[in-house]
Amino acid sequence: MSALKQLILLFFFSFFLFSCSKEGPQGPAGENGKNGQDGANGNANVITGAFILDNSKYARDSWSIRNGNATTSYPAKMANVSVASLTQDIFNNGTVLVYMKIPAGSAMLPDSWTPLPHSNPSGNYGYMIMRNYTYRVGLLQLYYYFQYTDNASIGTAPYIGDVVVPTQEFKYVVIAGNAAANSVARPPVDYSNYEAVKTYFRLQE
Repeated sequence: MSALKQLILLFFFSFFLFSCSKEGPQGPAGENGKNGQDGANGNANVITGAFILDNSKYARDSWSIRNGNATTSYPAKMANVSVASLTQDIFNNGTVLVYMKIPAGSAMLPDSWTPLPHSNPSGNYGYMIMRNYTYRVGLLQLYYYFQYTDNASIGTAPYIGDVVVPTQEFKYVVIAGNAAANSVARPPVDYSNYEAVKTYFRLQE
């Protein structure tokens, strides 16, 4: 084979290899996927939580009510509940709400929530069964005690140390000072209605 033919064959062979190694043209871009549905925005300035208390969580204490210069103390049982969101700023400027789940079989709806303080009559109506709360930095304190009515002569409240506090479910709502302040300029919310509070502050459970 002549040198010229060999040179021509080598040229075509090299051209063939180069053509096979090139990438093809870029295809058309695909359609963009659909955006997912946005979830509901919560409220970073309002925190909610839930807990259950039974008799073993309570210890002997007292509940005091000040009326002018006079103070009345009631023997009570008290349970401590740690709540990290109860900061010094919340204590100074915020609001803390506590709700109790109404037990099944009561006169009210079994799945409703009632705010504390809460009272209901005892069996003999000579005293009321009371639930109340206070709070400090990092801590909720739930109280259970008896308060005599105007019909105290009807019956005597039992000794609180012998009382078995019923197991109860609670919710708390911690509202930062700026969220509480903003509610003044907005339509008011009924703090006694947990569902209204939940909707108003967009609480996520």
